[in-house]
Amino acid sequence: TLINRYRDRLSALIDKGKKTGEINGDVDANAAATLFIGMIQGLVIQSLLGGNAARLKKDAPGAFAIYLAGIRRPR
Repeated sequence: TLINRYRDRLSALIDKGKKTGEINGDVDANAAATLFIGMIQGLVIQSLLGGNAARLKKDAPGAFAIYLAGIRRPR
């Protein structure tokens, strides 16, 4: 339930970004929200399994940059 609510909130924010022109209008908001959650979960799992919480902080900016490149409106 918690993740579903979070996905709904993210989807609404993504739709808002589409309306303001910050996010590509062709982006599927639900899929983008699901991808974002999966990205965060993957980073957390990797840091927990590796026993290295600093890895999350190190890897997150690069992963987020790739995510943004996929949803941003082309300039």
